[in-house]
Amino acid sequence: MLTIQTSYGSMLGCASRKRYMTINAKRADFVFCDKTTFEPIAVIEYQGSGHYGSSSQSRRDAERRDAQKRTALAEARLALIEVPAKYERQWIRDRLAEITAAQRSGSTDDIPCSPTRMREVDQTSAS
Repeated sequence: MLTIQTSYGSMLGCASRKRYMTINAKRADFVFCDKTTFEPIAVIEYQGSGHYGSSSQSRRDAERRDAQKRTALAEARLALIEVPAKYERQWIRDRLAEITAAQRSGSTDDIPCSPTRMREVDQTSAS
């Protein structure tokens, strides 16, 4: 199951109110959930062409927010797939299949918790 524009605060908890407030209002572009339990399995963040804005300040702000999301997801042991503006759909499918297989096997050690950044692809192979 896939949800869109899901609040990080709705899927992540934190004992520290201060730390919780750093992620509460942030939104995940997509959350891939278990179709039976609706528990989050992975977060997909699309870093489109406008993600970083047009100024050095907006880029720094976006990078700070991205770092907060990466940290929160790593601590929650949720996989993160960061997708650039140009991407190959099959790569995303393959990553989700790997994550789902690890989840089914019950081996949470196999679930990647650090961000998986997809390489940029040239325009001719972009989907």
